[in-house]
Amino acid sequence: MTTTEQWMRAFHTKCAGAIAAAALLMLLSACSGGSAPLTPCDQLCRELLDECNYPAFPDTESCLQGCAYNETEGADSEAHFACVEEAACDTFAIVECENHHGATSND
Repeated sequence: MTTTEQWMRAFHTKCAGAIAAAALLMLLSACSGGSAPLTPCDQLCRELLDECNYPAFPDTESCLQGCAYNETEGADSEAHFACVEEAACDTFAIVECENHHGATSND
């Protein structure tokens, strides 16, 4: 093997290792939680829409808006989420969760 071939092989090996290391670093960065933690409304809406296919909201944005409004009216979204999660997608239990932990305004 000539000196040039040895140099090319060494260069290729070093480059392949560097590329693999860079790819791994990018993958780890993407998975390291670069996003913000979920809010209680995010958790509640994910449970209702993604897990239970709850038909009360046409989309996630509608659910989030409703949840935010309910919070301004005194709802406890953390307790509401915990209740809905425990309800295990039982529609009647989900309605009871809304009754106990939803908005409290009488307006």
